Amino acid sequence: MMGCARPWMPVLGVLGLVLLPAGCGTSRQAGAAVDAGRRAMEQGDLREALEHYRTATRLAPGSATAQLALGEAAEALGEFDEALSAYQAAARRASSTRARLRFGEMADRMGQVDLAIQSLEQAYGPWREHASLGLKVGVVMLLACVPKHWPSVSELLIICLPSSAHLGRTWFRSSRERVPQYAFRVMVEAGRREQAIALARSRGWLRDYEDYCTTSELPVSSETAGLLAMMLQPDRADCLAVLGERLADDGLARLGRLVLLDRSQRSRSPEIKAQAEWVLRYRLPDHDVPKLAESLNATGWRLQNRGNKSAEALAAYTKAIAADPAFSWPYDNIGRLYMSQKDDAQALTWLTKALEVNPNHLSAQFDLGVAAARLGRHDEGHRSACDDRRYRESSRPCDRADALHRLGRGRAGAQGGGRKRSGPRAGGVPGRPLRGGAGAGAARRRRGADVGARAHPARGHGGVHGRVRGGADGLRPRLRARARRCRADLPHGVVRGARG
Repeated sequence: MMGCARPWMPVLGVLGLVLLPAGCGTSRQAGAAVDAGRRAMEQGDLREALEHYRTATRLAPGSATAQLALGEAAEALGEFDEALSAYQAAARRASSTRARLRFGEMADRMGQVDLAIQSLEQAYGPWREHASLGLKVGVVMLLACVPKHWPSVSELLIICLPSSAHLGRTWFRSSRERVPQYAFRVMVEAGRREQAIALARSRGWLRDYEDYCTTSELPVSSETAGLLAMMLQPDRADCLAVLGERLADDGLARLGRLVLLDRSQRSRSPEIKAQAEWVLRYRLPDHDVPKLAESLNATGWRLQNRGNKSAEALAAYTKAIAADPAFSWPYDNIGRLYMSQKDDAQALTWLTKALEVNPNHLSAQFDLGVAAARLGRHDEGHRSACDDRRYRESSRPCDRADALHRLGRGRAGAQGGGRKRSGPRAGGVPGRPLRGGAGAGAARRRRGADVGARAHPARGHGGVHGRVRGGADGLRPRLRARARRCRADLPHGVVRGARG
């Protein structure tokens, strides 16, 4: 047998010498495609980057780096199925925390709860990874403190060492609890109360004698503390009213609706109840939106407002509408997209659709009034809102819609003849950037102490799931004060408290 086998040995050796250079060449080509994709991403050309990454994964399907890059580009463009498949391939080939986290996040954005939780539980990361981060932050703090207090040895011992050690421990705890908090939020949003409480207990978040809405001792974000209060201390959970508005601003319609429904039903404060009911009616969808539709709307908003990619944003909004035709936010966002292009006739069509789907959509009422006024149709905005059967049941929403329409007509009229006034920014669009994950308000919230012990469970320590947030539905701060004056039908406490 050995004599028969030996003649094949040289043949196998020759085949190895032939295939090895071919494999190396393929690997080099895949690496070049990944590098080209990264350059395209840096230049903001997402479509070109996606094609480069597709080429890389065809040449080297076993490359976790290429699969991860493909997933990120596909996700940014709203190609969620392709992104999920790429992240899954990356997680299988490289058991890294980053790959598993991306896979879990993508599964959550698509509403695949079991898959998301399973992947996130494997993405907590080793202890040394979080300790390394805390050590680095502590060292940076120490290096920044020493020059300020040198050469006073006592100040170095009293001020610099304790402060750097405290900051390092804070970042260590924040990093360690970051992904578990995200998994906790997924469970709460999916209605898995017992599973969420079990996770909180295993992480040591539960406290018997503390108020979750006010305590600062927990190594979790204010959002996680508020959700714990909702489940365990419903009689002391009125902080959810503010949390719900912030979630709505961040584009998280499902979770915002969940917490505000809780306050509208269980709060002991009439003002908190009225505030929650108002936000639910006028600033959130009137039904539970599918997770996929919510995520696609957020993706479209980011493409439109951060990347200035109108065509890609329109495609994402269209997918969101296909996922839930009764979700009014993408209709409104498409209307604002056309307003930014000064195509007010097309904008009016989409804004009218938004109000047909949800006549109580406050920002769509305002945007429609402005678009109609620009076209000289000064009464159309009022009619399109109040002719709806649901509006005829009560005249007060019509009164508010008329007031907002008048405000829009006044702003649009100021751009015409007569005295010159400063018109709206961003191509004359009176629409507004979203607060929270996409706006300056969130940046302020992320700075300071909240970056430490109260940091949000997401990628990075500055916010929750940055790729989900943004795509919200709030009023621009410079218009908010005027809009409040139009709310004659609200209790005084709600007018002061509501921020939409």
